Amino acid sequence: PLPADGAARLMRWTARNFDTVLAATLVHVELVLAAIALALMIGLPLGLAVARAPRLRAAVLGGASLLYSLPTLALFALL
Repeated sequence: PLPADGAARLMRWTARNFDTVLAATLVHVELVLAAIALALMIGLPLGLAVARAPRLRAAVLGGASLLYSLPTLALFALL
């Protein structure tokens, strides 16, 4: 936790740099919305395809599992 004067300093800094904080927040929101839109554009059609053709289930789940594990493999490379 921040000491009492640390919280006050943080609030003063935020007030002085509000335009920078606001701009960074808006960029963050844009990135999050773009990621969600991309996930929906890929995931929804795949989910509907798997629901209509269950034989695709293994292939889609295998591909999703591979994509899910890639960040973990990148972290292992850093070790």
